[in-house]
Amino acid sequence: MSPRRLGLLVLLGAAGGAHGAAAGVPQGQPLPREADHHVSSAPTWIDTAAFDPDALPAAEIPPIASGTAPRALPDGPPPADLEVRTAAGRPIKSFHRGRAPLDVEIAGARGTHVGILAGRVSPSPRGIELRPSIPMKCEGTATPLVALRWERFAADPSGAATVEMATGWFDPAGCRAVAVARTTLHPAVIARSRGVPLLYAARAGHGLTFFLPQGSSFVVDAMGGEATTVTGENPRVTLPLTRGGSASFAATVEPWMLGTWKAGVEGNPPPPGPSEGGSIRFGVDVLQPVQEPRPTVLVRVEAAAANADPSKPAPVSDPGPTDLELD
Repeated sequence: MSPRRLGLLVLLGAAGGAHGAAAGVPQGQPLPREADHHVSSAPTWIDTAAFDPDALPAAEIPPIASGTAPRALPDGPPPADLEVRTAAGRPIKSFHRGRAPLDVEIAGARGTHVGILAGRVSPSPRGIELRPSIPMKCEGTATPLVALRWERFAADPSGAATVEMATGWFDPAGCRAVAVARTTLHPAVIARSRGVPLLYAARAGHGLTFFLPQGSSFVVDAMGGEATTVTGENPRVTLPLTRGGSASFAATVEPWMLGTWKAGVEGNPPPPGPSEGGSIRFGVDVLQPVQEPRPTVLVRVEAAAANADPSKPAPVSDPGPTDLELD
């Protein structure tokens, strides 16, 4: 078995008598550290820091449940970042009622990914999947509207991120979509691997939302509250903050996929194919005992180490302890 290296262990919350922090931090600014410790023992490095979750930027994230569909499609122009097109890629300019059914796809533009909100045709009430495009059928007859969510995650070279979310409806009878709500948020980087942002986070309602790299595989568990997930191209997990409850997720991503994701969200071409093996494992645990007034959040990152001997200089490709850090 190849040796592993624990690259980051971060505490966010009231652990160790953590004191309160500002309700938010400017985009791109580091979260305030309350403690910073480093322990190393071959072949493991552990970095710890305590933070106030309230220091994460607040965000209004729309629910993934669709709610009650209107009787008719709301008025509005076609979304510029969403396109209804045929399987051959031709945009649908018009579709008259009474036409024969037509197989189409709804596709996002400029890195936008689309999914069906939880509801009539979604497979799960607690999660949705975002993809570059989704298949749909234009019926030409009266058909219930379908709730849609489309999102775009973008970042600049420094790691500062912008997430654009839109909610709307698709009318199979008229073969067109309309956006009814939009929101923009700026989650903060809370962990990096080799200088590449690995995990973003924001406060949302009564929970914490974590934005994961594309290509991440993850599992989620929650007690005393409900966790929600978005899978596919822009994966994210929202863990509830509940007194007396707990929630967690565990995820893994390959290093080359992390680089590909970084290039994509910055609008750059992808790097060459996989040049290394291994994986980066990371996760979050949220805990708030009944007697504690504030939650504790544990963020952990473990990266495969190419060099098992910490007494020797690690090569550039090796994820050393200073390469996994908290902003």
